[in-house]
Amino acid sequence: MDRDRSRVTIHDVAREAGVSIATVSRVLSGSAGAGESVRARVLSVAQQLGYRGDSVARSLRSRKSNMLGLLVPNITNPFFPALIQSVELELQARQDGLLLADAQSTVSVETDRVRSMLDRRIDALLISPTDDELSQAIINEALAQIPVVQLDRRAGSAAPFVGVDNAGAIKNAVDHLRAQGRSRFAFVGYSRGVSTSEARVDAFVRHTEAIDPGSAARILREEIGDGEVVPAAWLDEILGEVDAIITSSDLIAVSLRDSLLDRGLRVPEDVALVSFDNTLLAAAANLTSIQQPLVDVARAGIALVSGLEVAVPVEGFPTTLVVRKSSSVGA
Repeated sequence: MDRDRSRVTIHDVAREAGVSIATVSRVLSGSAGAGESVRARVLSVAQQLGYRGDSVARSLRSRKSNMLGLLVPNITNPFFPALIQSVELELQARQDGLLLADAQSTVSVETDRVRSMLDRRIDALLISPTDDELSQAIINEALAQIPVVQLDRRAGSAAPFVGVDNAGAIKNAVDHLRAQGRSRFAFVGYSRGVSTSEARVDAFVRHTEAIDPGSAARILREEIGDGEVVPAAWLDEILGEVDAIITSSDLIAVSLRDSLLDRGLRVPEDVALVSFDNTLLAAAANLTSIQQPLVDVARAGIALVSGLEVAVPVEGFPTTLVVRKSSSVGA
């Protein structure tokens, strides 16, 4: 494999992988027709050889830009760089480009960014909408021109959606906390309009109300955004009533943990914490957190937006609870 990488062709990849040129072409274009083991071997060989397709030639032949747009609501939230990385790695294997934009948690910015991407002739759009109602207009506008798939968050049902089983994730978190002897719960989520938070709040009430009738009254969401501090008045009001709090993100959980420590409370001895996303922030802060299968989400989203058939669980991809010290004294 010691050859001039600038001259590596699709023929070289096919020969080294022991498959036909047509099979290599299907794998690299993301088309169906190749088994997972063949796909993995072709991609591995292409990477080892340093194969780079001629994107200009492909664009001229297909009249496509070979460029996918990805719009996230707020890139400062550690969850979204992790999602972006999963999308980028999948596109790298396909040798397609990525045009990335940040909506800055503002629908007007989101609208401008989508229109800018459309002007740049992207082939398709992956979007995690800023608002579950207000973002529908720009999604419909984009759908009139290109394929669109919603990732993680959703706004309406016009565009296909790929996400995780939020209800199952919250149930697992509640079951874990109950196993730790916790029985009085609270929840902190994002302000209304974020679909993931809506789903998690609904699941929280459903899975705690039977064991803790007061749980529905201990939900905070009106004033919370990425990185914002949990209001002191709300926290002081519930602290005597709860022994476990679930949050909608690691960012919220870190802020909440610091507020609890400032009040002389111990985590998890006095109040146990479980967060969502399991980003690097959760690991650094020793937070029990819910891991989302971002590789599965990214792969399914790209397949759908490319017009391929893919199995996406109706309830969303299952998550994994990663237990750390914030919820378990012995962890």
